[in-house]
Amino acid sequence: TYRGVDSNSQFCVSGDGTRIALSESNSLKVISRFGEISWDSTFEDKIREFVFAPNNSLVVSTISGLFLIETDNKIVELNSNFVASEISCSSDYLIVNSEDTMIAFSYTGTELWKKEGIATSRISFSNEGGKHVLLMDSKVLVCLDSIGDEIWSYRSKDDLQGAYVLESGYM
Repeated sequence: TYRGVDSNSQFCVSGDGTRIALSESNSLKVISRFGEISWDSTFEDKIREFVFAPNNSLVVSTISGLFLIETDNKIVELNSNFVASEISCSSDYLIVNSEDTMIAFSYTGTELWKKEGIATSRISFSNEGGKHVLLMDSKVLVCLDSIGDEIWSYRSKDDLQGAYVLESGYM
């Protein structure tokens, strides 16, 4: 049992199933699949979103910034002013969204590119992150390359719920 974990807590599991992250308010714990705490920390502000990257690092968004917790438990501040509503990770980089901004970061913390003034959601990666498909303004499906340039877009008459890209490249 872990104190402070209740129905308001959030959790996520690493892709390989070896690590579990649990949060309550501004506290974050990472435990092994055997229940042993491997990392325990408290952030200055409430944790809004977090996700494990394919390399087992942990991306955390609080109400005051965006952080990367590397596999050696070192904390890298990616952006002190960005509050992410969605975090998506490929093997080479991660993309974070807010209400009207999308930023791509490398896992070393370098900002790769930034798009402002657009509302996006539901990012799905293809070709090991070489391309990603996202939903803009609920009716436009857009495919971007890894440097953020548009490859194609599709406008629907109806609201879309998102798209998932298969490794074959088909949606």
